[in-house]
Parts: sequence; C-alpha cells; structure tokens
Amino acid sequence: MHTTTTRRLALAAASVAVVLATAACGGGVFESPRIATRATHGTGCTLASAIAAGMAQGMDLRDAVKWARLYLLQAIAAAPGFGQGHQPLGHNWPLKGDG
Repeated sequence: MHTTTTRRLALAAASVAVVLATAACGGGVFESPRIATRATHGTGCTLASAIAAGMAQGMDLRDAVKWARLYLLQAIAAAPGFGQGHQPLGHNWPLKGDG
C-alpha cells in the first residue's frame, strides 16, 4: 500500500507551493506564483481529478502532479467571473483555443 501526503503551503503572499511526499516517488515541492483572483471555488477537487486523469493516462505521480498544476493554473486564469465570493474556474479553457 502506498502512502501519499499532499499539503498546500502558503510560502509568502507572492507564491504558493504544493508539497508531495510519497514512498513511491520520494516527493517534491511544486511552487508557483500566487494568482490574485476570487476564482478559487473547486481548486482542490480540480487538482485531485487532474492528477488522477494524468495517472490514468500512464503518467507517473510526479509528472501527473506537474501536468495537473499547469491545467489548474490555466483554469484559474480563464475563470469566467461568475457569481459572488469564491467564483468557479474556467475548466473549459482547452476548448477555447486561447490557453
């Protein structure tokens, strides 16, 4: 049985990191700039689903996390701006041709 721990750390106001620790691949730290947005509703579910999709396509865990984070950052950037408070992501950005 593999044990995996994922933890999101706020390093500073300007950056965010995801820390992945697993017995299978040793882990890693994935850091990116913080995006100033309210469009954060569903980011955890989207990240987890994108990691699972990458692994289902045959990626190893580390590559699936890298790919999923890129997808998520684009989905945040492409958010449609609907609603009040935490807004939804732009999950359809690959279909729009501008991502």
